[in-house]
Amino acid sequence: MNHTQSIFERVAHINRFIVRHPEFDHAYQGITECMQKSQTYQEPIGSILHADGGHGKTLLCKALIKQMPSSKRMIEGYEKTIIPAFYAQVPSPASVKSVASMLLRELGDPNPSSGNTTQITLRLCHLLRQCETKLVFLDEFHHLFRFQKTVTKLNVVVCDWIKSIVNETQISFCLVGLSQFVPLLEMDSQLTRRFQYHYPLHALTLGSSTSLGSIFPFLAEVENQINVRCQVRFDQRLDSPLLATQLYAATAGNPAFIMSVIKDSVLFALKDDREIITTHDLSTAWLQGTTAKVSLTKNDPFKMSRSILASQMRIAL
Repeated sequence: MNHTQSIFERVAHINRFIVRHPEFDHAYQGITECMQKSQTYQEPIGSILHADGGHGKTLLCKALIKQMPSSKRMIEGYEKTIIPAFYAQVPSPASVKSVASMLLRELGDPNPSSGNTTQITLRLCHLLRQCETKLVFLDEFHHLFRFQKTVTKLNVVVCDWIKSIVNETQISFCLVGLSQFVPLLEMDSQLTRRFQYHYPLHALTLGSSTSLGSIFPFLAEVENQINVRCQVRFDQRLDSPLLATQLYAATAGNPAFIMSVIKDSVLFALKDDREIITTHDLSTAWLQGTTAKVSLTKNDPFKMSRSILASQMRIAL
């Protein structure tokens, strides 16, 4: 392995941990309870996980699925596949057959598209029971809408089919997608009733001098994990008032962008044969422009004081 590749491998350790925060934990516990209630009540309790891009929807899904790994079990001489939970994306354009085939593929069906709609649906219900599935994440739920020039319409046929699958299997489904499309789901009252528990994920907060926001414990844990996993350290604490404010200004509190800036800063330091990450490294990462669309300042936030940042963002610190 060459030197550059070894550096990439070292930085890749940052992708192997998840830093949870209160809103993340609330959604995690809420979706878990929906699944547990579905089993106990013997009625499907659905949920909706929604957020803007980069706020941790997919990470949360993966974290839950990791706690319920697939397995094999021998029953009367036959090997049975158990899939307690899985994640799938609603295809675009969405049709009953395309959605059903996608779910069958995730369950390991060797010919997920074979058969007519009725046959595929029957096979899906059978496999969900055989695999003892308890939780299904359906991502990209905005594909359930048809976007026209003057109106947005719900794909009633597919939505009715999803409701029938939920009723037939009694499994907890979680719709995952962008927050802006959640109000559109209310176009179908029956769909809303089946997915009545909503779990939003927002950007991390900065807070105030009297009440620190969620970005501070988040950054403290990120620094701790990077110190242990990557064997590097920062020249000043990530959760210090100044650096936390600078990272917030650079990313608007978006967790994915925060991690991107930090990961690139680690990469720059290691390429320079340093194991101490400096503010200059963070500045270089910001100057790449990867957070330009969300940055709350036009100029480099890592070269500004807290007071200047506060005036730029028009907030009180």
